[in-house]
Amino acid sequence: MRGFRILSTFLALVLLLAVAASAGPPPLPSSFWGVFTMNGARVALSAELTAYVDDVACGRASLFLYQNTTYYSVSVKGDDPDTPIKEGGVENDVIQFRLSGVPLATTALWHGSTNTELNLLEVSPHRLAATERLFVPIVANRYAPPLSGAP
Repeated sequence: MRGFRILSTFLALVLLLAVAASAGPPPLPSSFWGVFTMNGARVALSAELTAYVDDVACGRASLFLYQNTTYYSVSVKGDDPDTPIKEGGVENDVIQFRLSGVPLATTALWHGSTNTELNLLEVSPHRLAATERLFVPIVANRYAPPLSGAP
């Protein structure tokens, strides 16, 4: 009985090692960085810049400010060929950048293990340009006097 346990443990270990050996390392990402403006104005650091490949979110950018200019940095992960679903890019896939879900005009091509300067100098009537945000608080309550003189 003891020999059977040792043999089954040994076979399970060999099977685990065989499965682990067949799966390769994940592909290295395709990374981008650069200046990020919208209509010539800096973009707010609270904006959400994401990268998509075939409508799959593959990376979220970090935004930072240097000398009153917004810069971004994003790593777009690669697709794992050992899985049936698409998780990232493969060579020459088109990367679409989105600002808070809205597609930007600038696109790029996915190339593994690269770090490329790509300035996002966007021109559009996008709602999140840092200099054009306006917040108007509205407070409504039932205790305020009527506006029209009605009882």
